[in-house]
Amino acid sequence: MNFVVKSFKRKSNRNVIHRSYCVNSGSKSKDNLLRKRNEYRATTDQLVLPESKFAFYKRRGNTPKLMDAYKEMVDRGNPGKGFTIQLVRFGAHYVRNVNFMLELFEYMKENGLVYSETIESMVQFFLRYNKYTVAEAIFYYAKENSIDITVNTYNYMMSANASEGKYVLLDKYYNMLKDDGLEPSVGIYIAMLKLAIANHEGEEIIESKFNSIISKFEKNIEAYNTMMEYYSDINDKEGVIRIFNTIAKDDICDQNSFSILLQAF
Repeated sequence: MNFVVKSFKRKSNRNVIHRSYCVNSGSKSKDNLLRKRNEYRATTDQLVLPESKFAFYKRRGNTPKLMDAYKEMVDRGNPGKGFTIQLVRFGAHYVRNVNFMLELFEYMKENGLVYSETIESMVQFFLRYNKYTVAEAIFYYAKENSIDITVNTYNYMMSANASEGKYVLLDKYYNMLKDDGLEPSVGIYIAMLKLAIANHEGEEIIESKFNSIISKFEKNIEAYNTMMEYYSDINDKEGVIRIFNTIAKDDICDQNSFSILLQAF
């Protein structure tokens, strides 16, 4: 019995001594390890190319480090269009912060890094967050600096104007698009259809524009719904039913289609 108690005490003492040693001496070794690790990271960071850092921090979603890597590429020379487009799209889809995107655009302007694709992403982003004035300013910055504007960018601006009822501006954007030699997208054609309806250009002209859209872009539900709304507004129930039967047959009705049908009757 005495032997067991003595053994227990010795074991306990060894544990206490061991723990005490770790507490007293471990802090210094831990500090040394941290210092060596930080020195290693600093040395390694200088050796790693900023392009590699950019890819790494983009995967990690580390926005501050990603910006540092991008600015390092800018300091070393032009980082190229690809990295700039990636950064803007990353900001639009993952950061989703208006102030960040504003600062990024200003930085790109200062360093001559604004491209057609970045204009498109910026305009789309700010319109999504109801910053029409900012989107418009970015659009005209591109025009004034001879940066090519994509069809999608025109589409975003014209769709936003149509949604806000700013039909007076649609002709202006449409003429700029034609002057740029671009082929309108379906969204632009629909915006011009809404303009014709808003200007009361007459049923024949409106139906002609609608048929032109359908001939180019089959089964476009937004075009059909726009015409249903038009027929509903002029109290043409037969027109509403005719359009609805067409989209029902093609099985492309959406919730808006049913809402317009119910409102017409």
